[in-house]
Amino acid sequence: RVSVAWNRPGYRQGGYRLEDRPRPGGPDRHLNAPRGPAGRRGARAGGAATVARVTDVAVEIITAAGYLGLAALMLLECVFPPIPSEVVLPFAGFAVASGDMSFPLALAAATAGSLAGNCLLYLAARSGGTALVARHGHRVGATAERMARLEAWMTRWGSATVLACRAVPLARSAVSLPAGLARFPFPRFVVLTTLGGAIWN
Repeated sequence: RVSVAWNRPGYRQGGYRLEDRPRPGGPDRHLNAPRGPAGRRGARAGGAATVARVTDVAVEIITAAGYLGLAALMLLECVFPPIPSEVVLPFAGFAVASGDMSFPLALAAATAGSLAGNCLLYLAARSGGTALVARHGHRVGATAERMARLEAWMTRWGSATVLACRAVPLARSAVSLPAGLARFPFPRFVVLTTLGGAIWN
């Protein structure tokens, strides 16, 4: 790489002349990517813009559909992580504080949506997850021994795991999958998910 670069026309000791620098979109476009603090600031700015767009969408849905929109967003959070409840719930709280929504109804809508989404994941894992893991689990390390350990863990600590994970980002929804795979009792799953979701919301 270095030997080729030094043979390029216009290259001189000490680096490129300003007029000879690679152009954006050319074969050396990666050289133009910001590095160091500037690159990190750019990445943070991009992340902030994405959060802002997601927030705008959430606000529009809740404004247009009210409690039903809030429940739908909380359901989507379970199956579509880019819509986190950390974005949805603060606006619902603001709407409650401003008098546009009722706190009990907002809490009920958010909890119902979260419960519905988690039940979908649980039922999907329970009905088709075992066959899927048996067929393709070896590709991700889900061996029969690990599945047996998972079932043993859920038998002993399943209730505490399901309840505690409701307060952990990402794990709030992900825990529904191992619960379904291990065939954790569905009525208990519903009760714990409702309780944990209501506390979080």
